[in-house]
Amino acid sequence: MEKNLCEDISNNEELVLKGRMGKLTKSPRVILDNIKKDIMGEVQKGLLLEENYRQKELEAKVESEKIVRSVKKRPSFRGSLLKEMKVVTIVHAIIGKKARIDAIHISKSKARVSLAKSTRNYFVQMYGSIARDRRLSQFRHSLIKHKSENTFLQWFGILIGWDDDRVFNIKTPFRGDAVHVFIDFIMNVLPLDRIEKCLDEAPCLLALNDVLRAIGVSQVVSKNIPPDQSWFLSDVKVLFDDEYRETESFKTLLTLLRGQSSYQLMKNQNKDSSLVLDDDERMGYAIKNNEAEELMCIEFKFAMNAVLTEWYRWKVPLKSKDGVKSGGSAPLMVL
Repeated sequence: MEKNLCEDISNNEELVLKGRMGKLTKSPRVILDNIKKDIMGEVQKGLLLEENYRQKELEAKVESEKIVRSVKKRPSFRGSLLKEMKVVTIVHAIIGKKARIDAIHISKSKARVSLAKSTRNYFVQMYGSIARDRRLSQFRHSLIKHKSENTFLQWFGILIGWDDDRVFNIKTPFRGDAVHVFIDFIMNVLPLDRIEKCLDEAPCLLALNDVLRAIGVSQVVSKNIPPDQSWFLSDVKVLFDDEYRETESFKTLLTLLRGQSSYQLMKNQNKDSSLVLDDDERMGYAIKNNEAEELMCIEFKFAMNAVLTEWYRWKVPLKSKDGVKSGGSAPLMVL
Protein backbone atom coordinates (compact mmCIF):
# COMPACT_ATOMS: atom_id res chain seq x y z
CA MET A 1 0.00 0.00 0.00
CA GLU A 2 2.87 2.31 0.88
CA LYS A 3 4.45 1.52 -2.49
CA ASN A 4 1.24 2.45 -4.36
CA LEU A 5 0.97 5.68 -2.37
CA CYS A 6 4.54 6.63 -3.25
CA GLU A 7 3.88 5.90 -6.91
CA ASP A 8 0.75 8.11 -6.90
CA ILE A 9 2.68 10.99 -5.31
CA SER A 10 5.48 10.57 -7.84
CA ASN A 11 3.00 10.57 -10.76
CA ASN A 12 1.27 13.71 -9.46
CA GLU A 13 4.58 15.52 -9.07
CA GLU A 14 5.51 14.52 -12.63
CA LEU A 15 2.21 15.86 -13.99
CA VAL A 16 2.64 19.17 -12.13
CA LEU A 17 6.22 19.47 -13.40
CA LYS A 18 5.11 18.80 -16.99
CA GLY A 19 2.37 21.43 -16.68
CA ARG A 20 4.88 24.01 -15.45
CA MET A 21 7.38 23.09 -18.13
CA GLY A 22 4.62 23.43 -20.73
CA LYS A 23 3.98 27.00 -19.63
CA LEU A 24 7.69 27.79 -19.66
CA THR A 25 8.31 26.21 -23.03
CA LYS A 26 5.71 28.22 -24.99
CA SER A 27 7.10 29.53 -28.22
CA PRO A 28 8.12 33.21 -28.40
CA ARG A 29 5.42 33.72 -31.02
CA VAL A 30 2.70 32.51 -28.66
CA ILE A 31 4.02 34.71 -25.87
CA LEU A 32 4.15 37.70 -28.24
CA ASP A 33 0.58 37.06 -29.41
CA ASN A 34 -0.62 36.96 -25.80
CA ILE A 35 1.14 40.26 -25.05
CA LYS A 36 -0.42 41.85 -28.14
CA LYS A 37 -3.88 40.64 -27.07
CA ASP A 38 -3.38 42.16 -23.61
CA ILE A 39 -2.19 45.46 -25.10
CA MET A 40 -5.07 45.63 -27.59
CA GLY A 41 -7.51 44.91 -24.79
CA GLU A 42 -6.12 47.80 -22.75
CA VAL A 43 -6.17 50.11 -25.79
CA GLN A 44 -9.78 49.25 -26.56
CA LYS A 45 -10.69 49.82 -22.93
CA GLY A 46 -8.93 53.20 -22.96
CA LEU A 47 -10.66 54.26 -26.19
CA LEU A 48 -14.04 53.28 -24.78
CA LEU A 49 -13.42 55.29 -21.60
CA GLU A 50 -12.30 58.28 -23.67
CA GLU A 51 -15.38 58.09 -25.86
CA ASN A 52 -17.65 57.89 -22.81
CA TYR A 53 -15.85 60.90 -21.29
CA ARG A 54 -16.29 62.93 -24.49
CA GLN A 55 -19.98 62.09 -24.55
CA LYS A 56 -20.37 63.22 -20.93
CA GLU A 57 -18.53 66.47 -21.73
CA LEU A 58 -20.78 67.07 -24.75
CA GLU A 59 -23.93 66.50 -22.71
CA ALA A 60 -22.68 68.87 -20.00
CA LYS A 61 -21.84 71.49 -22.66
CA VAL A 62 -25.32 71.31 -24.20
CA GLU A 63 -26.95 71.50 -20.77
CA SER A 64 -24.93 74.58 -19.73
CA GLU A 65 -25.84 76.36 -22.99
CA LYS A 66 -29.54 75.61 -22.42
CA ILE A 67 -29.34 77.11 -18.94
CA VAL A 68 -27.70 80.32 -20.21
CA ARG A 69 -30.29 80.71 -22.98
CA SER A 70 -33.13 80.23 -20.50
CA VAL A 71 -31.98 83.19 -18.39
CA LYS A 72 -33.61 86.19 -20.05
CA LYS A 73 -32.12 88.92 -17.87
CA ARG A 74 -29.81 89.26 -14.91
CA PRO A 75 -31.39 89.39 -11.44
CA SER A 76 -31.91 92.82 -9.94
CA PHE A 77 -29.65 94.09 -7.17
CA ARG A 78 -29.85 97.09 -4.87
CA GLY A 79 -26.87 97.94 -2.76
CA SER A 80 -23.21 98.89 -2.95
CA LEU A 81 -21.10 97.26 -5.65
CA LEU A 82 -17.69 95.68 -5.18
CA LYS A 83 -14.53 97.47 -6.19
CA GLU A 84 -12.72 96.28 -9.30
CA MET A 85 -9.79 94.66 -7.46
CA LYS A 86 -12.18 92.78 -5.16
CA VAL A 87 -14.00 91.37 -8.20
CA VAL A 88 -10.66 90.35 -9.76
CA THR A 89 -9.60 88.61 -6.52
CA ILE A 90 -12.86 86.64 -6.42
CA VAL A 91 -12.44 85.61 -10.07
CA HIS A 92 -8.90 84.38 -9.34
CA ALA A 93 -10.22 82.27 -6.46
CA ILE A 94 -13.04 80.80 -8.57
CA ILE A 95 -10.66 79.91 -11.40
CA GLY A 96 -8.07 78.34 -9.10
CA LYS A 97 -10.70 76.21 -7.37
CA LYS A 98 -12.32 75.19 -10.65
CA ALA A 99 -8.96 74.12 -12.10
CA ARG A 100 -8.27 71.82 -9.14
CA ILE A 101 -11.75 70.29 -9.30
CA ASP A 102 -11.50 69.87 -13.08
CA ALA A 103 -8.21 68.00 -12.66
CA ILE A 104 -9.94 65.55 -10.31
CA HIS A 105 -12.90 65.12 -12.69
CA ILE A 106 -10.58 64.47 -15.64
CA SER A 107 -8.62 61.84 -13.69
CA LYS A 108 -11.90 60.05 -12.91
CA SER A 109 -13.33 60.50 -16.46
CA LYS A 110 -16.18 62.61 -15.07
CA ALA A 111 -17.71 65.53 -16.97
CA ARG A 112 -16.53 68.95 -15.82
CA VAL A 113 -19.13 71.36 -14.46
CA SER A 114 -19.92 74.74 -16.02
CA LEU A 115 -18.31 77.98 -14.85
CA ALA A 116 -21.73 79.19 -13.66
CA LYS A 117 -22.09 76.17 -11.37
CA SER A 118 -18.50 76.51 -10.13
CA THR A 119 -19.16 80.17 -9.33
CA ARG A 120 -22.39 79.34 -7.52
CA ASN A 121 -20.63 76.62 -5.48
CA TYR A 122 -17.91 79.11 -4.53
CA PHE A 123 -20.45 81.55 -3.08
CA VAL A 124 -22.24 78.74 -1.23
CA GLN A 125 -18.98 77.74 0.44
CA MET A 126 -18.01 81.33 1.23
CA TYR A 127 -21.35 82.76 2.42
CA GLY A 128 -23.72 79.84 2.93
CA SER A 129 -26.97 79.04 1.15
CA ILE A 130 -28.90 81.95 2.71
CA ALA A 131 -26.63 84.84 1.66
CA ARG A 132 -25.48 83.10 -1.53
CA ASP A 133 -27.97 84.62 -3.99
CA ARG A 134 -27.49 88.21 -2.81
CA ARG A 135 -23.69 87.94 -2.81
CA LEU A 136 -23.71 86.31 -6.23
CA SER A 137 -25.97 89.02 -7.62
CA GLN A 138 -23.70 91.71 -6.15
CA PHE A 139 -20.68 90.02 -7.75
CA ARG A 140 -22.40 89.77 -11.13
CA HIS A 141 -23.48 93.42 -11.22
CA SER A 142 -20.03 94.53 -10.05
CA LEU A 143 -18.33 92.47 -12.77
CA ILE A 144 -20.60 93.88 -15.48
CA LYS A 145 -19.85 97.41 -14.26
CA HIS A 146 -16.04 96.97 -14.33
CA LYS A 147 -15.65 94.67 -17.35
CA SER A 148 -15.25 97.50 -19.87
CA GLU A 149 -12.12 98.61 -17.99
CA ASN A 150 -10.64 95.14 -17.50
CA THR A 151 -10.11 92.60 -20.31
CA PHE A 152 -9.73 89.74 -17.82
CA LEU A 153 -13.16 90.44 -16.33
CA GLN A 154 -14.59 90.83 -19.83
CA TRP A 155 -13.46 87.30 -20.72
CA PHE A 156 -14.85 85.89 -17.47
CA GLY A 157 -18.21 87.43 -18.38
CA ILE A 158 -18.06 85.79 -21.83
CA LEU A 159 -17.08 82.37 -20.44
CA ILE A 160 -19.82 82.36 -17.81
CA GLY A 161 -22.52 83.68 -20.18
CA TRP A 162 -22.99 87.18 -18.73
CA ASP A 163 -21.75 89.15 -21.73
CA ASP A 164 -22.82 90.13 -25.23
CA ASP A 165 -22.46 87.88 -28.26
CA ARG A 166 -19.96 90.20 -29.93
CA VAL A 167 -16.91 91.58 -28.11
CA PHE A 168 -13.42 92.60 -29.28
CA ASN A 169 -14.71 92.83 -32.89
CA ILE A 170 -15.35 89.07 -32.99
CA LYS A 171 -18.35 86.84 -32.35
CA THR A 172 -18.32 85.68 -28.73
CA PRO A 173 -21.52 83.70 -28.10
CA PHE A 174 -21.63 81.57 -24.98
CA ARG A 175 -20.08 78.15 -25.57
CA GLY A 176 -20.09 75.50 -22.88
CA ASP A 177 -16.66 74.22 -23.91
CA ALA A 178 -14.93 77.63 -23.97
CA VAL A 179 -14.29 77.67 -20.23
CA HIS A 180 -12.70 74.21 -20.44
CA VAL A 181 -10.32 75.51 -23.10
CA PHE A 182 -9.48 78.42 -20.81
CA ILE A 183 -8.89 76.12 -17.81
CA ASP A 184 -6.79 73.73 -19.93
CA PHE A 185 -4.66 76.70 -21.00
CA ILE A 186 -4.16 77.82 -17.40
CA MET A 187 -3.27 74.31 -16.22
CA ASN A 188 -0.65 74.10 -18.99
CA VAL A 189 1.05 77.40 -18.14
CA LEU A 190 0.72 77.62 -14.32
CA PRO A 191 1.31 75.10 -11.50
CA LEU A 192 -2.03 73.59 -10.51
CA ASP A 193 -1.65 74.12 -6.77
CA ARG A 194 -0.57 77.79 -7.13
CA ILE A 195 -2.89 79.13 -9.83
CA GLU A 196 -4.70 81.61 -7.58
CA LYS A 197 -1.45 82.83 -6.03
CA CYS A 198 0.20 83.27 -9.43
CA LEU A 199 -2.78 85.17 -10.83
CA ASP A 200 -2.66 87.54 -7.84
CA GLU A 201 0.90 88.53 -8.73
CA ALA A 202 1.36 91.79 -10.63
CA PRO A 203 2.40 91.15 -13.26
CA CYS A 204 1.71 87.44 -13.70
CA LEU A 205 4.43 86.25 -16.08
CA LEU A 206 4.29 83.04 -18.13
CA ALA A 207 7.14 81.20 -19.79
CA LEU A 208 6.65 81.64 -23.54
CA ASN A 209 7.61 78.00 -24.10
CA ASP A 210 4.68 76.88 -21.91
CA VAL A 211 2.29 79.08 -23.89
CA LEU A 212 3.57 77.70 -27.19
CA ARG A 213 3.26 74.13 -25.95
CA ALA A 214 -0.32 74.78 -24.84
CA ILE A 215 -1.38 75.96 -28.29
CA GLY A 216 0.52 73.17 -30.07
CA VAL A 217 3.70 74.85 -31.36
CA SER A 218 6.78 72.67 -31.45
CA GLN A 219 9.54 75.27 -31.32
CA VAL A 220 11.14 76.01 -27.97
CA VAL A 221 12.53 79.51 -27.44
CA SER A 222 15.83 79.46 -25.55
CA LYS A 223 19.17 81.22 -25.59
CA ASN A 224 20.91 77.85 -25.26
CA ILE A 225 19.06 75.96 -28.03
CA PRO A 226 19.50 77.01 -31.68
CA PRO A 227 16.20 77.32 -33.63
CA ASP A 228 17.10 74.38 -35.86
CA GLN A 229 17.67 72.16 -32.83
CA SER A 230 14.60 73.17 -30.80
CA TRP A 231 12.44 70.37 -29.43
CA PHE A 232 8.91 69.86 -28.20
CA LEU A 233 7.28 67.77 -25.47
CA SER A 234 3.80 66.74 -26.60
CA ASP A 235 2.62 65.83 -23.10
CA VAL A 236 -0.11 68.45 -22.88
CA LYS A 237 -3.57 68.83 -24.39
CA VAL A 238 -3.10 71.39 -27.18
CA LEU A 239 -5.84 73.96 -27.85
CA PHE A 240 -5.59 74.11 -31.67
CA ASP A 241 -5.50 71.17 -34.06
CA ASP A 242 -2.87 70.56 -36.77
CA GLU A 243 -5.00 71.92 -39.60
CA TYR A 244 -5.78 75.26 -37.97
CA ARG A 245 -2.16 75.78 -36.95
CA GLU A 246 -1.35 76.07 -40.67
CA THR A 247 -3.65 79.06 -41.21
CA GLU A 248 -2.43 82.64 -41.62
CA SER A 249 -4.54 83.76 -38.67
CA PHE A 250 -2.75 81.34 -36.34
CA LYS A 251 0.65 82.39 -37.68
CA THR A 252 -0.29 85.99 -36.90
CA LEU A 253 -1.02 84.88 -33.34
CA LEU A 254 2.47 83.39 -33.05
CA THR A 255 4.05 86.58 -34.34
CA LEU A 256 2.09 88.60 -31.80
CA LEU A 257 3.02 86.34 -28.86
CA ARG A 258 6.72 86.32 -29.75
CA GLY A 259 6.70 90.06 -30.37
CA GLN A 260 5.27 90.76 -26.91
CA SER A 261 7.76 88.47 -25.13
CA SER A 262 11.04 89.40 -23.50
CA TYR A 263 13.69 87.73 -21.37
CA GLN A 264 12.87 87.98 -17.67
CA LEU A 265 14.15 86.38 -14.51
CA MET A 266 11.47 84.01 -13.24
CA LYS A 267 11.33 82.26 -9.89
CA ASN A 268 11.61 78.50 -10.00
CA GLN A 269 8.05 77.28 -9.39
CA ASN A 270 9.40 74.32 -7.39
CA LYS A 271 11.08 76.65 -4.87
CA ASP A 272 9.21 78.59 -2.21
CA SER A 273 11.35 81.71 -2.47
CA SER A 274 10.60 85.28 -1.49
CA LEU A 275 13.50 86.74 -3.47
CA VAL A 276 13.17 90.24 -4.82
CA LEU A 277 14.10 89.68 -8.44
CA ASP A 278 14.80 93.30 -9.32
CA ASP A 279 17.85 93.36 -7.05
CA ASP A 280 21.02 92.51 -9.03
CA GLU A 281 22.85 90.90 -6.10
CA ARG A 282 19.90 88.72 -5.12
CA MET A 283 19.19 87.82 -8.77
CA GLY A 284 22.72 86.44 -9.09
CA TYR A 285 22.25 84.48 -5.89
CA ALA A 286 18.93 83.11 -7.16
CA ILE A 287 20.41 81.89 -10.45
CA LYS A 288 23.41 80.32 -8.71
CA ASN A 289 21.15 78.37 -6.33
CA ASN A 290 18.69 77.30 -9.03
CA GLU A 291 15.91 79.36 -7.45
CA ALA A 292 15.37 81.40 -10.60
CA GLU A 293 16.28 81.34 -14.27
CA GLU A 294 16.19 83.69 -17.23
CA LEU A 295 13.36 82.78 -19.59
CA MET A 296 11.47 84.29 -22.49
CA CYS A 297 8.29 85.50 -20.77
CA ILE A 298 4.94 87.02 -21.63
CA GLU A 299 2.31 88.66 -19.45
CA PHE A 300 -0.62 86.36 -18.60
CA LYS A 301 -3.46 88.73 -19.45
CA PHE A 302 -2.01 89.49 -22.87
CA ALA A 303 -1.44 85.80 -23.70
CA MET A 304 -4.88 84.80 -22.41
CA ASN A 305 -6.61 87.50 -24.46
CA ALA A 306 -4.69 86.63 -27.64
CA VAL A 307 -5.26 82.86 -27.31
CA LEU A 308 -8.98 83.06 -26.46
CA THR A 309 -9.57 85.59 -29.24
CA GLU A 310 -7.93 83.23 -31.74
CA TRP A 311 -9.87 80.24 -30.41
CA TYR A 312 -13.18 82.08 -30.93
CA ARG A 313 -12.08 83.04 -34.45
CA TRP A 314 -11.54 79.35 -35.11
CA LYS A 315 -14.74 78.01 -33.52
CA VAL A 316 -17.08 80.89 -34.40
CA PRO A 317 -15.75 82.23 -37.73
CA LEU A 318 -17.22 85.29 -39.40
CA LYS A 319 -19.04 84.96 -42.74
CA SER A 320 -17.69 86.88 -45.68
CA LYS A 321 -19.88 88.54 -48.34
CA ASP A 322 -19.77 85.52 -50.63
CA GLY A 323 -21.00 83.29 -47.82
CA VAL A 324 -17.67 81.57 -47.25
CA LYS A 325 -16.62 81.35 -43.64
CA SER A 326 -13.34 82.95 -42.69
CA GLY A 327 -11.37 83.64 -39.56
CA GLY A 328 -12.04 87.38 -39.72
CA SER A 329 -9.60 90.17 -40.27
CA ALA A 330 -10.04 92.11 -37.03
CA PRO A 331 -6.68 92.68 -35.30
CA LEU A 332 -5.95 91.02 -32.00
CA MET A 333 -6.61 93.34 -29.09
CA VAL A 334 -3.46 94.69 -27.45
CA LEU A 335 -3.73 95.36 -23.74
